[in-house]
Amino acid sequence: GANEHAFQFRDGAWHQACPSGRPALRRAFDTSVPFETRLRFGAWHHGEARRVTLAPDAVRTMFDRIAPVYDVMNRVMTAGLDVRWRRLAAESVVRAGDRVLDAACGTGDLAIADLKAGAAKVTGLDFSGNMLARARKKTLRHTDVLEWVQGDMLALPFADATFDAATVGFGVRNVAD
Repeated sequence: GANEHAFQFRDGAWHQACPSGRPALRRAFDTSVPFETRLRFGAWHHGEARRVTLAPDAVRTMFDRIAPVYDVMNRVMTAGLDVRWRRLAAESVVRAGDRVLDAACGTGDLAIADLKAGAAKVTGLDFSGNMLARARKKTLRHTDVLEWVQGDMLALPFADATFDAATVGFGVRNVAD
């Protein structure tokens, strides 16, 4: 289908092959690409003002593939500011003793920040198994207060009132609703 594309990392950027064979996915901060062809996430067809929305399976596959380099990529692209953003986000939301859901938790950095901000228990939810595997490796000493669940943030597998607070970081860019 139209949303089934292969991703490749080349020339310092992630690219997505579109049916015409032209690169459709470009770095958002690549100023050599005209603004109307740049993206926040997803893809713009180069030279067109048409956004391509990736199917959930395509997004999941992409995150499974980039999981090994995701943390380094965030540090480089934000010049390390992502660590501060997560800390400030957690401190502004989490109160001591809260049960926190970190939706689209990725490799777990915001969930860890939630814990450091005083959460009693944090549940990280992500639909990428490889991202969750990396989160689990980071938190082997905290299995009593950190739980990792594979699932979709648009169809939460939790009962109402399970959590006192919720956080979501970069994952908010990946949902249409």
